[in-house]
Amino acid sequence: MRSSLTQLDLPERRTSYGSMDEGLQASQREESEAQGAVVGPPIFEDGRGFSVVVCRGAISIRNKTEHEYILSPAWKELSDALAGGVRPGIYVSNDECCENSRVLFVSHERRLTRRLVLPPSADALYLPSFFSSGQDR
Repeated sequence: MRSSLTQLDLPERRTSYGSMDEGLQASQREESEAQGAVVGPPIFEDGRGFSVVVCRGAISIRNKTEHEYILSPAWKELSDALAGGVRPGIYVSNDECCENSRVLFVSHERRLTRRLVLPPSADALYLPSFFSSGQDR
């Protein structure tokens, strides 16, 4: 199974990697090592298998649970994490797991503007539809 994490380089992070769920830490480490990639900790994780990593302007969203996740502007913790790590704009995913949720909208306040449904076992990479210098987190 392809992982969106292998497409990211090591970014700087504001979140403590040590505070992450141990199972998720191990999973992300194993995936990185298996693919030969070095990836930092997520900017957001819920401790149940859902995580978000932002690196070089791209957003990797992983749902390793059996349950559908609905990302929305009302999810304060996720919105706060995104506000510190993403640029405003439109992000697009071509991953098969997200056929019905290919577009992620981030407002000028760096918050989600619309709901995004992430199916169980999804591993999606959302790329900016705007120019990114690669220096963004």
